Amino acid sequence: MKKKILLSLLLIVNYNLFSQKKHEKKFYNYFDEIIGQKNTDLSYGTLFKNKYKKIDGNHNYYEVDEFRIGQVSYRNQFFSNVLMKYDLFDDNLIIYITQGYENFPIKLHSHLVEKFKINNTDFIYNTDFGFLETLLLKKEIKLYKKYIKKKHKKLDKNFSYYKFEKDIFYLINFKNKNYVINKVKDIFKVFPDKKKQIKKFNQKNSFIRKDNFGLFIKNLIESLNPKNQ
Repeated sequence: MKKKILLSLLLIVNYNLFSQKKHEKKFYNYFDEIIGQKNTDLSYGTLFKNKYKKIDGNHNYYEVDEFRIGQVSYRNQFFSNVLMKYDLFDDNLIIYITQGYENFPIKLHSHLVEKFKINNTDFIYNTDFGFLETLLLKKEIKLYKKYIKKKHKKLDKNFSYYKFEKDIFYLINFKNKNYVINKVKDIFKVFPDKKKQIKKFNQKNSFIRKDNFGLFIKNLIESLNPKNQ
C-alpha cells in the first residue's frame, strides 16, 4: 500500500513539473505575441542587409538560406518561436521580427547572445571563437564544433558574385584551456599521458572517425574520462 501511495505521489510531482514548464513556455509565447517582438529586447540590434550576391543556391548560412523557428537567450532573456538563421561567414545570428504588418530582419549583437537553438541544434557564444555547436558538456571538459564558410569572389560577363565554401573544426575545452582539433594527433595535446589509449581507441573505431569525427571525439573523451560528470 505504501509503495502505491509513493508511486502516485511521484507521478503527481512529475506531472506538475512538466505542466509548469509547459505553461511557462506558453506564457512566454503568449507574452511576446501580446506586446510584439518589436517591443522586446529582440529588437535590440541592427537592421540586417544582405551584402553578398549568390547564385545556384550557394549561400553563407547554416544548412539553409531561409528563416527557421528557433529559440534564443538574448540579453539575459529567453525567447521561443523566433524566426532566425545563422550566418556562418560573418558569424551572426539574424532574426526576423514580425508584428502586424511590420516585418524586418535584425542582426543581433553576438556578445549578447548567450545561446540559441535552431533545427534541434544547440549553439553557445564563446568570446574567442564566436558561436559554437555544443557536442559534450561535462564538469572539466567540453566539446564544441565550429562551422565556418569562406567566400570566393567570382566574375561573370555581366556581374560579380560570391561562392561560399564550408569548413569545420572541433574545439576541446579541458580545465579551462582551449584546444583546436582537426585530426587525432591534436588530441594528444589535450591528453599527453594517454597517447597509447588514444591510438588503441583510434584503431578500433576508425570507421566512426571517417564517418563522423565529432562523434568519434565525443566517444573518445567519454572513454578516457568515465568519471568526469
